Amino acid sequence: MIGDGAEPVVSRCILVLHDYFFFTSYGFKDTTMNEYIGNYSIMYAINRHNAEVHRNAASTIPRYDFDVRKFTIYATPAQPLRGFTWLGLGRRKISWNWREQVGITFNSIYTIWNSPQPPANEKINLPAMGKKYRIPPLNAFQFFSIGGNPEGLVRIGKKFASARIYSHRLRVEKKDHGFVRPDHPVNPRDLDEYFQIKQAGVITQFPPLLVDCEIGPVDFLVCKESGKTYSIILPSRETYSSVTFP
Repeated sequence: MIGDGAEPVVSRCILVLHDYFFFTSYGFKDTTMNEYIGNYSIMYAINRHNAEVHRNAASTIPRYDFDVRKFTIYATPAQPLRGFTWLGLGRRKISWNWREQVGITFNSIYTIWNSPQPPANEKINLPAMGKKYRIPPLNAFQFFSIGGNPEGLVRIGKKFASARIYSHRLRVEKKDHGFVRPDHPVNPRDLDEYFQIKQAGVITQFPPLLVDCEIGPVDFLVCKESGKTYSIILPSRETYSSVTFP
């Protein structure tokens, strides 16, 4: 095991929604979402102590490449905890039952004219009617964090849905390098430039996520919690220059 003085703060985290949650999705009129949360939105939420990455207004161009260098807590993407799951976080044992996405119908209103009708000079009346799907409250997701304690109440996503994060610090057994099957989804933009993918499912969102993958050669941690072992990929130190890594 890595000595206590050099051991990084690595935690297994459970994010539990307290609100309807939705994010960039795919589809036309009837939109749907996958059930994975990208780690950029998680890191904005848990680095709430950092005023440099939270601004009242900015341009319409994302500033991910700038902001990730300011994050002091790194998070992996999150995967859904489906079914009836026991979450053994320290002495807390909580059970959650996954609920499927809820469809909410809409009929868009043209805010300038305060009417569902298009302006008079448009020839075709095509009201924007459809259905958007949202993940309901009390669904839970799991991710891993490095560099600090993310536990507490957060607002996540561009719609600032409320959620609570529970965390439990893991024991770091060793740091390794090579091919690995991580116990979390992977954001390939987090990794150094040269790596290979032996096996992976791809979640099409921005950034895309690799799930159930075998990838390498990469640096990764082997951690333990109550007899269970987790493999957690370490991201690029250059990209996440403000995070304390082993």
